[in-house]
Amino acid sequence: MPTEINYPIKFHQSDLQRYVYTNKNVARKLIHQLKSIENVATSCTDGVCRGLSHTFIAYEKQGLGAHYINLLKLSKNSFTTMESPYDEIKSPINQLNIEYNPILENVLNYLCTDIFNLQINQSYYNYYYNMANKLYSFTLPPRPENSTHFDYIFHCLEKFKNDRSIYFSSRCNINFEIEKELIKDFYTKIESNAEMPVSGNSEKMTPIYNKIRHKKNLTPYEIQVVIEAAYNYCYLHYASETASTNVNLGVSPDSDQSAFSFNNIYHRKRTVTLEDLKNDITGCITKKQDFSCIFSTTDHAMAITYRYDMLKNCYIFSFFEPNKGLIQTESKKEFFDILTKIPTYNGYKRKFNPLFIRYIRNFQKSNTPSKKLHLPVIIDKGHLTKKHLVNSKTVIKLNKGVELSFEGYYQENDELTLKLQLGKRTFTIYSELNDINKTVDLINYSMQEFPNYMGNDIYIDWKGQILNRLSKY
Repeated sequence: MPTEINYPIKFHQSDLQRYVYTNKNVARKLIHQLKSIENVATSCTDGVCRGLSHTFIAYEKQGLGAHYINLLKLSKNSFTTMESPYDEIKSPINQLNIEYNPILENVLNYLCTDIFNLQINQSYYNYYYNMANKLYSFTLPPRPENSTHFDYIFHCLEKFKNDRSIYFSSRCNINFEIEKELIKDFYTKIESNAEMPVSGNSEKMTPIYNKIRHKKNLTPYEIQVVIEAAYNYCYLHYASETASTNVNLGVSPDSDQSAFSFNNIYHRKRTVTLEDLKNDITGCITKKQDFSCIFSTTDHAMAITYRYDMLKNCYIFSFFEPNKGLIQTESKKEFFDILTKIPTYNGYKRKFNPLFIRYIRNFQKSNTPSKKLHLPVIIDKGHLTKKHLVNSKTVIKLNKGVELSFEGYYQENDELTLKLQLGKRTFTIYSELNDINKTVDLINYSMQEFPNYMGNDIYIDWKGQILNRLSKY
């Protein structure tokens, strides 16, 4: 069995997807902002790992990767009411949700826009790229009488769209109304001899385009050539959409050229082994250069980064797995040990050679730094709850009418200070236990022990252990 990898920052993309799919307001905003989709859920049925890995790299280049993932983790707890057996806790929490959730919704919606945009653009890019490359294995339908070239091209596209034998990933999620507009724009540019993005063999295309402009008949093969070029036009469109997002995020696959150069919008990637990947990283370490890449299997995408941290005065290695979480370390040996475990790690749909990483695509900071990358500081809902209970001077009645009051909260280490009056003694309780309900329950059912302790200060650690009790034995 493969060795389990421990992720200090846990994360799973399904939580983010659930957040988007189950909240109509968020989904509606995303559809409005992305414009190329009608249904967010059906457009990302296979997950958003590429979008997540892409955006993680952009934020980590600014030293914000861990903060970014922690913000996205809040999606798991958004729009939920924290249950409590104590009415004194439940009431302020319900009020807190009213204030907290709209703020959280805006933050997560802001972050999700780039994630889903990149994922959908990559998915559409792959679809049209595959269609262009496989086109000559398709059989063109008979040409209707008196149809123009344009009419016949659309007749062919409709046939391909409805032919279930022609299947590529995400084809069912394509917005064909947008496809129609794109190809109409493509054909209009041919007729008007307008400049178009580089796509296909220009020597092969020029005589065919001239025949279209002069309204001459095209052979079936020439029709196929035009459809291939149309598909290329579509995939370059979605690739350029990704390039626009990259400009906003401040990253580029090739910093020596424009973000919209053909070399950047065409998704060039290398097939590498683990040793290739280690050598790439080692080379960057030797040259004291940052390194980042998305690497993927057939079914999944992940991110690796290596950057200098000015605050810590050291280099930080990061591995982000959208189905598991984030690992960051300063140790090259530890990081390479982690990389060695990735190919044999369970959880992927298809098995592959233990030495084979599949595809890798490198990223660099763009020449023009992004003005967009800033992340709001959002306090965890549990922290806000404790702070709210302290500010409200909340008092809870425990067993036998004993009162427990919330006195202070130190957010840096999640330490809550409480007061408990037992007879003539007043106990001060310092608790680092994250769960507020468990904290109160522990005090409620163990307070009969407190008079046996030497001092009046009670300490509860983050594991829920009463340290006074441990020192007693």
